[in-house]
Amino acid sequence: MFRKLLRAAPVLIAVSLLSVSVATATASTGAGGQRVLRDCLDHNEITQYFSVSALRSAQRNLAPPVKKYTFCPGAISSAIAATEGQPGANTSAAVLRDCNAHKGALTHSYGHSTLHRAYISIPPDVARYTDCAKGIASQIHSLAHN
Repeated sequence: MFRKLLRAAPVLIAVSLLSVSVATATASTGAGGQRVLRDCLDHNEITQYFSVSALRSAQRNLAPPVKKYTFCPGAISSAIAATEGQPGANTSAAVLRDCNAHKGALTHSYGHSTLHRAYISIPPDVARYTDCAKGIASQIHSLAHN
């Protein structure tokens, strides 16, 4: 019993530190940034529309454990790129190249139909070993209200 507890201790400590870091980051972020962080931490992607200022506020205030252990930095960057990024090529292959080159985050903006085609054509190995689906979904949700 005691050995099991000892083995679980590092995980419990990491979870506690992440919770404290998230609470601290959320407290220092504006209301819009707080909503972005909560959405991203709940879903590990952006699932709704947020203003660019709210996204940037969340991006500035990401706690180190959130940066290291979640896809939130990539999801927020993809959502910002939806409105501020340079237009990307109008092909699903371009979307997949972009997300593969940036650990799942998109750095260009793409049209909704191009993103949708890319999302449904993600190869199984890319879906399994990258965060491309999360980056694409985050940009799709950011475009939904534009």
